[in-house]
Amino acid sequence: MTATQETVKNIINSSAKILLVREPSADEATILAMLALKNILGEAGKKIFLSPAPSENFAEKFGKIAPREQAAEMPQKIKIKIPKNSPIEELRYEEDENFFSVLISPKNKMEPAELLIEKSPLDFDAAFCFFAGMDGWKKINAPIARPAPEKTVYVARDEKTAAEKINEIHAILNGPAPLPRVTATLLMASLVFETDNFQKQSRAVFALANIFLDAGADQKTVEEITLADKKIELAQITGRALARTTIEPNLKTSWTFLTRRDFEKTGVAALKENMLFLLRKVRSNIAPPPCSIVCFENGDEVQSLIYHEDKNVLANLAMSLGGEPESLYFFASGFKNFSEAETKIRQLLKRSS
Repeated sequence: MTATQETVKNIINSSAKILLVREPSADEATILAMLALKNILGEAGKKIFLSPAPSENFAEKFGKIAPREQAAEMPQKIKIKIPKNSPIEELRYEEDENFFSVLISPKNKMEPAELLIEKSPLDFDAAFCFFAGMDGWKKINAPIARPAPEKTVYVARDEKTAAEKINEIHAILNGPAPLPRVTATLLMASLVFETDNFQKQSRAVFALANIFLDAGADQKTVEEITLADKKIELAQITGRALARTTIEPNLKTSWTFLTRRDFEKTGVAALKENMLFLLRKVRSNIAPPPCSIVCFENGDEVQSLIYHEDKNVLANLAMSLGGEPESLYFFASGFKNFSEAETKIRQLLKRSS
């Protein structure tokens, strides 16, 4: 076991309440891996909290392999504050059939209005964050008290898939014991969606898939979900996107342009999740350069989805274009037309190259 794995094991073993947190825009592969980790930690006797809970659309799509999570607000503590200048003789609680009561016996006169009652974030012993680094916390809207840095584990994807990282955590806790079938199915689905149904092939990906299949992953149901995801409308606009994609070798960039008519003809809305789907499809069907740009008409303006493998370059582009990096991409808006978008982005790419 490596030093990092030993640290993760110690964090889990020493924690009772563990938070699993992701960016609101996290993709389906990440959410599936997150639910698998919830199962693994739950089997280890930990109390697990998810933030945010999967959306209703996610619950409908993956209902056959993922139990529906309650979209409840993050639990919070209630504080009763007593003024320091009011000495207390006794503080205790009592209960009756319907209530617990906190009894405060002051030494001097005290009015109920002097007490302050407020909410405060629930404390967690540890957190597993499905994003890269501290900046990801800025996108979390729920009231959360962050655990100490030494009790925080970042599970952001890099050269390893999310499924591989969660499988490693299972091995850290359980050694060679096989994954439970439900958890293996969740990780199989995560792997399928992250690799675009194994279009991003590698020896490690296939070896991992075999581990999940040996553990009894429900491959048939995962395939049914994958096939249902390939709607004719998305297939049509994917074809249009590929037909309007060119690669600029000097900038190591692919450019894709989609007009308002493309969306109207296919019946696909220019929604964030659809644009991310198209970005993945474009990159999986070409020899992907480090950077990919998807420019598209949305309403009265042109917007751009910008992907770059270099996080530093991506951050500089986002800063210049008023975007907010999310993983390795961000959205930029406010362009009057395709020409303006292309010119501005190209100039920034030339400066960074």
